[in-house]
Amino acid sequence: MIEYKTRVRVMNPMGLHARPGVSIVRCAQAHRPTELELRCLTTNSRALGHSLLSILSLGAGRDSEIELITRGPRADELLKAVKDLFETGFAASEGANESDNEEIVARSAHIQRVGDR
Repeated sequence: MIEYKTRVRVMNPMGLHARPGVSIVRCAQAHRPTELELRCLTTNSRALGHSLLSILSLGAGRDSEIELITRGPRADELLKAVKDLFETGFAASEGANESDNEEIVARSAHIQRVGDR
């Protein structure tokens, strides 16, 4: 399986919170079946890019270093897209539709509960 890696830094003063998290989830979902893993090198934690709750559990504050790992057929495209989100400060996510954000939060919560069983 093809795998790509790169490192990015969280520049947002509020850290990696819900709104940028939703942008990451959207990006990951748009590139399925390619997998996205985020490793916070600052907190030594991991998250799946398709789960908002997983991303929020990283506890990545400002200046946290994140390693992005993508695996699958479009791994290079997904890596570039997520890296661009971090480098632009998630600028595109500022205009996100709130109902879409709520749907992603609800879906992620359901996935997390199912995974905990």
